[in-house]
Amino acid sequence: MQLQRKTHVLVLVLALFFVCLPCFGQWQVAYEANTLPDVANPAWRAFPIGPLAEASVSEGILRINDTVPERRPAYMREIQAIPFGTPITLEARLRVASEGGATADAYPVVLAVSTNGYGLGRAFVSISPTALATKYGYDAEWQVVPFDARAFHVYRIALAGNGTFSIWADGALVFAGAATTAHQTGIHFGANLSEDLVSDSYWDYVRYSNEYLPVPEPSGLLALAGGMSGLLALSRRRRAQVCASPGRRLQ
Repeated sequence: MQLQRKTHVLVLVLALFFVCLPCFGQWQVAYEANTLPDVANPAWRAFPIGPLAEASVSEGILRINDTVPERRPAYMREIQAIPFGTPITLEARLRVASEGGATADAYPVVLAVSTNGYGLGRAFVSISPTALATKYGYDAEWQVVPFDARAFHVYRIALAGNGTFSIWADGALVFAGAATTAHQTGIHFGANLSEDLVSDSYWDYVRYSNEYLPVPEPSGLLALAGGMSGLLALSRRRRAQVCASPGRRLQ
């Protein structure tokens, strides 16, 4: 029993280590929704320029209530400041309560990273209350996954220096492929600037790093746990062989 407890503790410690490994990377900027982004430290640039009437903060949550399609309220940083080929990771916890607009493919809220240049250096996830969407490379077709985004979820975009990206929702891989053409907009969250839509979104935090921080593969953790369980089973068998004697039945 003592060996079993020690092994279980070891498995737990190792699993937590690999789960938290990306967290050890340094987040260069972390917005925690304690104040409006344009007056936070460091500050974000509001779009359109100036204080956004659509934005408010209450109890550590930023609300962007976009009611005018032409406004497209959003926040940005690192505009035209990320060299092409730079790896970058962007993560946010948010929910999209509602949407509206005449566009067939309506994804009014966006979380995006874009390097400076004209190559494939942009990765983004567009979010509606019921779906997640993105695009790959020069492909104009939407890649769509049904998803209930009305509840809070954690979204992570990891853009590699080779022009590929991956997107996770609550740690589960959703999209992976070639980045799209860079827009030179840096880090961007809020309304989708390319669509005349309306939405009501709530943001718990937004943070980014100039490191490539993917989410660990669950299969690796399962393999680790399986390997440790195998060692435990082998140990049990060896102990059983040592303790067994003629006429004695092991339970």
